[in-house]
Amino acid sequence: MLTALTPDLHVLHQPEFSMLGLRLGTRMTVVRLPDRSLLVHSPVEPTAELRAAIDALGEVSLVVAPSAYHHVYAGQFAAAYPKAKLVGAKALRKRRPDLHFAQTLDEKGALPEGVVGVYVPSRLDETVLYVPHLKTLVCADLTENFDTSMEHLPTRLYLKAAGIYGKPGVARPLRALFDKKGTLRAIDEITSFDFERVTLAHGRVIEHDGRRLVRESYDWAR
Repeated sequence: MLTALTPDLHVLHQPEFSMLGLRLGTRMTVVRLPDRSLLVHSPVEPTAELRAAIDALGEVSLVVAPSAYHHVYAGQFAAAYPKAKLVGAKALRKRRPDLHFAQTLDEKGALPEGVVGVYVPSRLDETVLYVPHLKTLVCADLTENFDTSMEHLPTRLYLKAAGIYGKPGVARPLRALFDKKGTLRAIDEITSFDFERVTLAHGRVIEHDGRRLVRESYDWAR
């Protein structure tokens, strides 16, 4: 179920997740905050087994739907943890009127003390989280990181055509969604932070040299 990257940082990878026939997988990140409560980022389906694993770590205080596209299980997760605060991308106010967001990520106080949010201007509407006490960047689609062992031929062909096969990066079809100037300002801010590790939704977690790899993911915009 959950994989511990550090005692205060856990992830759950679901490699079987697919979109448009592509096996891109997805990943949820669980951060233990300085007050010992838990932040759940990009939630997946809250099965009984997963809830038991999370409950063993602490009390969920915050559920984050970080972008316009990482929200599918946010409602189920919020229902499973009714005491937790649900926050999400601004676009989700209209996209998911069925959900009750305490705040959107553009609002002051949406994130707890000790977590820094940086908005990356694009149609993805993603806010990236920097967790200083873990020296970790937590994101959804800021970058992807697929290795060269993809066994699913259509996915492998897509990754090669998208320019992200075997290296971190932003898929070519997604680049048109970004405001280049605003994005580069956000990348400059993000890479000013002190981190090595990057947890992300699609591909392998980046454990080393994260700042450089995130910056190089946006060389196409310079």
